[in-house]
Amino acid sequence: MRCTRFQSMIIDTRHVFALAAGLLLACLGGAAAAQDVPADLEWLLPPAPLREPRAASRTTPGQFADIKPDPDALEPIYADAAERTLFRAARAGDLAGVKALLAQGARPNAGDHQGNRPLIAAAAEGHIEITRLLLERGADPGVKGPEGRTPLGAASLRGHALIVRLLLRAGADAEAKSDNGNTPLLDAAQLGRTAVIRELLAFDPDLLRFNRDGLPALALAAREGHAAALLALLDHGADPNTLDRDGRPALFWALFKKRRAAAHLLVERGAEIGVMSLAVLD
Repeated sequence: MRCTRFQSMIIDTRHVFALAAGLLLACLGGAAAAQDVPADLEWLLPPAPLREPRAASRTTPGQFADIKPDPDALEPIYADAAERTLFRAARAGDLAGVKALLAQGARPNAGDHQGNRPLIAAAAEGHIEITRLLLERGADPGVKGPEGRTPLGAASLRGHALIVRLLLRAGADAEAKSDNGNTPLLDAAQLGRTAVIRELLAFDPDLLRFNRDGLPALALAAREGHAAALLALLDHGADPNTLDRDGRPALFWALFKKRRAAAHLLVERGAEIGVMSLAVLD
């Protein structure tokens, strides 16, 4: 009796070792190793994969060229090819090309679904003759493009003062705001476009417009340290003690940002120091 039980234990131990070896081989060597596991213990094996793994494939350059999108698919969508070319010519400064396309019937106000317009492109790039031509052919000076910016806003942002003057004379709205809430003057003050500031103020002297953060043009110029732009605003009559919507003067922003030239200029032009001190600049 004891011998039989001992032999049974030996057999069971062999089965255990066989099972362990079979499982290890199944993990390392795949389904072929599972064949060495006793039939009465196969139910303990992990399930076979549902499908054979696919061999890795590599796309050839030729195949990639076939599936790449057509470059024209990434271009703005226009009514026709002539209007798409008009936008490109206006942006590139191709005056002869713009004249030819307009003569062929391309519409000067045509745009794509993103709001791109030939006039905005010409104004942004500083192409004054193309801007003048498009206006003469009926381009709308108040049209809005990407980011809600008008031709005047685009020219102001880039610092093209002569185009700003031309657009204002053509009826462009100096108060038009872009999607960020800025008027052309606020953009020009923030970026230090001094010549643009002078053109805008000669046409529209209102200095008390605020951006979304409640800052007027004077505070924006002081905060960014644009001394020349700050001087243009002060020369035009900006009050150096004008407060933003939180009750802070431009001098606060000059000191807070450590804009030395701007701070001294404001003090020279009558900014009241009050509780603020120029010592923060030292």
